[in-house]
Amino acid sequence: MKKIFTSIIFSVFLFSVTAFAWTTPNHDSPSNGSSVYTGVYVDWYAVASSHGYQLQVDTSATFDSPVLYEKFETYINTSSSNSDTEEYLDDLFFGTTYYWRVRAYQTGDTSVWSTAWTFITRDYVTHNTPSNGSSAQYTGIYLDWYAHTGVDYYDIEVDTTLNFNSPMKRSATD
Repeated sequence: MKKIFTSIIFSVFLFSVTAFAWTTPNHDSPSNGSSVYTGVYVDWYAVASSHGYQLQVDTSATFDSPVLYEKFETYINTSSSNSDTEEYLDDLFFGTTYYWRVRAYQTGDTSVWSTAWTFITRDYVTHNTPSNGSSAQYTGIYLDWYAHTGVDYYDIEVDTTLNFNSPMKRSATD
């Protein structure tokens, strides 16, 4: 009788542990290793039965640098298509590799961390108009470029040489 009682208790315990097993959140975007602007959304898929998420973003693969960003996000529902499962990051450094990971939490318990993904912030500004090498431009032209989020100003240089060292060089801040 003692053996049967022990087996029943063990089975109930095993069932209880299995019923609350955690799923690690999966990344959605940006894709691993992608090149992004200095403002980017990181997004992951929802985990059923979680109360929220813990996000870490760092320039160190070990998540121990002074620039570590950590956020606890309260979870509202089971949809992956709302802001519960995303975080907007801005004021990132140009030309820097960032690592990010996320885990689900419930009162008193967390899942394991997701595998760290990386993204690299662009260290350049992409020109829009005029196109590179275009000719027959008027003497008064508009220079246009795609903006980076979180940038306070841009330094602009125009010159007749590739080294930007002629007496014709013009500089401005916008």
